Amino acid sequence: MLNLLSIRNAFLAGAVWAMLSVLAPALPAAPPASGYDMTPYEAMAKESLKLVTAGDMNGALKKARELEAKWDSEATDLRAAEPALWDLVDKQMDAAIAAITSGDAKKATDEWKSYLEKTARVPKPEKK
Repeated sequence: MLNLLSIRNAFLAGAVWAMLSVLAPALPAAPPASGYDMTPYEAMAKESLKLVTAGDMNGALKKARELEAKWDSEATDLRAAEPALWDLVDKQMDAAIAAITSGDAKKATDEWKSYLEKTARVPKPEKK
């Protein structure tokens, strides 16, 4: 009786495993061992934020547009490996730019702070 029970349990476990492997979504690709250097993007966002707090919305918008161009052209590894995370950061950057464009310094400040919180979620390079 013990052998039949063991065989039945093994069969059930195999069936469950097969169903889960078919139904489960593919796991996202792991980030490269070195992670992603977000320092340049964070620095540019902080510069734009500093300009917003100083009341220089034109300067802040110019810096934000530079950040956006750099992000779109250079963050391709992150975009390929973790598209949802890349999109989250990208949309937050768009929200910050929209707030600057509207002239709402308070909202722009909040949006840049949120942007910096989201960039902190990106896996960082390993320290050597």
